[in-house]
Amino acid sequence: MDQNSVELQAEKILKLLKEKHVSTIVLSGKSGSGKTWMARKVGLPAVKKKVVDITLWISLSIRHDETSLYEHIAHQLSLLSTSVELENYDIQEVENNVGKEETLESLKEKVRARLSTDNVLQGVLVILDDEGNKMREGDGGLEQALHSIQQNSHNHSTTAADGDGRQKLKVLITSRNEDGRHQTQGGKEVVEMMPLTPEMSILLLKQGAMAKVFEIPGVESVVARFINRKTDLAPGEVSLLAKLLSYHQQVSELQGLEHTLEEAWYGENYNCTQLLLSGYEKVSDGILVDFSWQGSHFFRDNGFVHYSELISYWILEGYLGPVNSLEEAYKEGHRILMHLVDCQMLKEVNDDFVYMVRVTGDVSYCHRCGYGGTANLGLANVLVKSNDWQGIGKLTKVDGMIRTLGSYKRVQQSLTLLLDGNCLSRENPNNLLLSNQELKILGLFSLEIVSFPHSFNNFKKLNVLVLRDCDFLEKINDIRELMTLTVLEVSGSGLVKSMPKTFFST
Repeated sequence: MDQNSVELQAEKILKLLKEKHVSTIVLSGKSGSGKTWMARKVGLPAVKKKVVDITLWISLSIRHDETSLYEHIAHQLSLLSTSVELENYDIQEVENNVGKEETLESLKEKVRARLSTDNVLQGVLVILDDEGNKMREGDGGLEQALHSIQQNSHNHSTTAADGDGRQKLKVLITSRNEDGRHQTQGGKEVVEMMPLTPEMSILLLKQGAMAKVFEIPGVESVVARFINRKTDLAPGEVSLLAKLLSYHQQVSELQGLEHTLEEAWYGENYNCTQLLLSGYEKVSDGILVDFSWQGSHFFRDNGFVHYSELISYWILEGYLGPVNSLEEAYKEGHRILMHLVDCQMLKEVNDDFVYMVRVTGDVSYCHRCGYGGTANLGLANVLVKSNDWQGIGKLTKVDGMIRTLGSYKRVQQSLTLLLDGNCLSRENPNNLLLSNQELKILGLFSLEIVSFPHSFNNFKKLNVLVLRDCDFLEKINDIRELMTLTVLEVSGSGLVKSMPKTFFST
């Protein structure tokens, strides 16, 4: 398959979307054949070329219930506040709305109104990505949602067909189709996707900014040898290689490039995580361990996660290094998150949510076993079996701190609060903590405090406490009052000599 073949296939799919009798298109092929990549390549042009008015993306790697499906759809239709919009709210205004809830029926009504005849002239394209993993076409909840998209409260504008017989609702499915359940018949068309050939991978790498690196003598032969040993590279792996080449384009180190590629290849296995540990935009090995962790993992196994929650989890675990500034740590976390999205180790559910793709490649680091000299909290494992733990929650940056700022269903009081020394240099710590007595997770980084603020005695629900790099901290006796504490870290506080004697007996 060459570049022209890819473009022709995309054009073929767009043409099928225009066909009056076609209601469903299935991109079928094994993992790594570029099904999701092609769906994205088709989805945006479908709107730009006015094939459809609206494209909705639903990941079937996540088991949705009816409410989460409608929240997901409503968010894509800009019917719910995004995290950026929430961050721009006045905090007092947010707190005044604590407890106000978006009901399922109100969500349905908003979706119906948005898909009214005034807004939908050409039709709606729904992309069902990764069918068969957690959900598939025909599942009850999914069918109800699709039927609801077809129908609306204004004279059924997106029902089966318009006046000239053209289908108003189009469904594009990406599926391995291993059981052969999808066949071309009736209104369904199946398009077989083939893995990228070595030639196609090289052509993709030569596009755009990557073209110049191939001007370095010897680079193309080194890359070609590597790609020829892995004949079914996925587009995400090509993207990862492109980023690596971008770095070597800057430093012109052919020998370093060859060494990195050889490290990523051992025996008959290709280890893409090894590439992420190398080069200019390398990723913490602690973060990568999560993707191949063999046990339970809350953030990977619980479905989609808000990007701010994932970044805050990385901060709490220490994956982003010492935290002198939460603002800078958050920026670094966001850079890594976007890097992992580019490499398709994180997949976007929508603008605010992602899910972790489990990888089988071994990362030869064992943080949670105590190797490498670094111990981590292990929040995703320690608390995963707790019935009342719902994760860190959706967070936002406000005045140099990171704190809870509600959810789609309701704006709630802070359950998570992360503070650094820069923030508390402007505020009285007692006053700040007194106004957040419902906290379940508290992280204090690089604070210039000698002992705990008096307000610590009022935390009756605190599960997780992180005290990191508080150099002047001497006394932590008040910690014995935290009866609900499950996870504790006190690190980088050399003046703390002992724990309260009764702490471990409570």
